[in-house]
Formats: sequence, C-alpha cells, structure tokens
Amino acid sequence: MRIVVQAWMTLDGVFDASTFGEWFNNYHSDERAAHIQDNVLGCDALLMGANTYRTLAPYWSSLRNNEMGIADKMNAAPKYLVSKSSPELTWDNTRPVVADNIVAQVTQLKRESGGYFLLPGSAMLVDELLDAHLIDEFRLLVHPVVLGYGQRFFSQGKTVSELRLDSSETLPFGVLALTYSPVGSTAATARLREKNAEGD
Repeated sequence: MRIVVQAWMTLDGVFDASTFGEWFNNYHSDERAAHIQDNVLGCDALLMGANTYRTLAPYWSSLRNNEMGIADKMNAAPKYLVSKSSPELTWDNTRPVVADNIVAQVTQLKRESGGYFLLPGSAMLVDELLDAHLIDEFRLLVHPVVLGYGQRFFSQGKTVSELRLDSSETLPFGVLALTYSPVGSTAATARLREKNAEGD
C-alpha cells in the first residue's frame, strides 16, 4: 500500500487546527469539500500520529449519520496510531503502532495489499517517514493566506526533499489543490511512465 499525505495549509505553511478560524473556515466551497471527501473515501486505512489522533478521535467518533459524507468511512476504516506512549484507543478500529522503530513497522505495513493509507496532518510523523523515503504522495490544499504565525507543516531545518508536481487545480477563492510525489518514489515513477506513454 502507498502512503498518501493529506495536508491543508496557508501559503506560508501553517497547518495547525488552532488557527483554522483565521484561514481555513473562510475558504469553504463545495469543490474543496468534494476534494477532501474523495481523498477520504478512496483510502483503505488511516495512519496518524498521536496529536492528530487526539484531535480527530473525539470529533469523528461522536458522529453517527455520515456527516459530510465521510463520517462513516472515518469511523469504519482501519486506523493505525503511531505513538511513543500508550494512549487510550478511544476510536473504533484503531491499532497501535509502537514507535520504537517507526520506519521498520511502517515499512511492514506498506507491504499489505490495497491502495493507500491516508496520513492526515501528523507533521512530525511525516518528517520521519519522508526522511526514510516512505511517503509516496502529498495532496496539499494551499490557501491564499500568509498568516505569519502558527505551527508550520514542514519543520525548519528539514532535509531537502525534491518533489515532482503531478497535478494542480484551482478551487474557488484561490485555493490550490496540489499533488506531489517525492522524486524517485513509486508513484512519481508510475506517473512519469504514463506521461511518456501518452506522448508516444
């Protein structure tokens, strides 16, 4: 299975939910909602770090009427929680991934058959998996706001990682839906082959 990162952010890379009222909420559109919905409904499982789990679990687990068209999928999908502690597993279908050796365990998970793990947010986990060349795709929603403060998705001093732009779409209000693959990843190689075949 591939690992697909889903992240929503400002133009200067701020992504934390505590600032949503400053940039995310004001840019809602049916097209943006459909884009998010497609990413969730298309995944086979969720992979996340402890902070993201603590944010998402109480909200989604309380919903019972398939709110936003994805609540049923969020609750029913297998969820893999990567944590260095032993947090309480309050969300149905959650399986712990003890973080003693994240790279080895996630590498093993990727050997499972299926389409993709959706990795929402979880910047610290993304950092570690990107350094280990385990990320196959980034699906970013970039909002036309420079916030100037807040937690940024990619940490300062991050090791350089070259990405290939696979697709881009402009949504209402100037929101960009961008899909990137790390250069050399399976996804990037497959897309390059597809483009070359189309040109033949």
